[in-house]
Amino acid sequence: METSDLPAPKSGRAAKKEKSRLHPFCADTATLKHLLNIEGASKTATLRLPAVKGIPLPSPQLIHNWDLDSKKPKLALFLVNGIWMRPLEAISTHCWLFPTQPADASLSPAADTRFWSMVAALSLETLAAHKLLPIIVNEGRDYFARWLPVLDSPKDAARLKQLEEAMPALCRAALDDVSPKKLLTSFLDTFCDALAREWGKSAAPKYYDDSPASSWVKALFSENARIQLSPAQAQNLAASHKAWMRNLHVAGDAAFRIAFRLEAPALQKNP
Repeated sequence: METSDLPAPKSGRAAKKEKSRLHPFCADTATLKHLLNIEGASKTATLRLPAVKGIPLPSPQLIHNWDLDSKKPKLALFLVNGIWMRPLEAISTHCWLFPTQPADASLSPAADTRFWSMVAALSLETLAAHKLLPIIVNEGRDYFARWLPVLDSPKDAARLKQLEEAMPALCRAALDDVSPKKLLTSFLDTFCDALAREWGKSAAPKYYDDSPASSWVKALFSENARIQLSPAQAQNLAASHKAWMRNLHVAGDAAFRIAFRLEAPALQKNP
């Protein structure tokens, strides 16, 4: 969050590529928590932001009377105060910020905040439509149970493409060079998985055995997604799951789908 309730930032030498300094007019986390009425761990993130002479350019929404140079900006590293929240906690904040304005008229959500609020709404829509698939993911030596959103309809493809093209550049300001498509997919996968396992606990099937299948189902509705099996058991379960998935997708994939059309035979004349 940027604030103009601070002295005008002073010009200085641009931050070196390998170093970063605190954003000069970034609000502290105490102010952020108070204005948004949220809780979470206070942390800092390193972002690449356009700057001139070591001063980042203010967002268009920030009202200020500073006399800042905005010619020929270059990307520089800055530490930005932030609040880390679990998806279940973050989803309420996103829904509160979009589509209406916050209760505090002095707050103006930036383009990146509005964008992620729209993606969060798509996550809720996906859960409401039960468009989820339980999968098994192999990460190193461990196997994890995940919920994967299934957005494979023509309508979904068009919406995802629009979101991908509309993603503000600030969403990709982190040091990791991630494509808009991969970042969008990661957000949807993370939110849908976390919300499905949390909100689905009350409807989770009950198992009283120690079979591999029951261990997988338990992991689907647990905060710890790791499947509690031996490496051999987990590998056999993953192979069975892969075969099951192959049967489901034998007639197509996310991009192509085979369809059959039944046509009535031509009328024949009676002899």
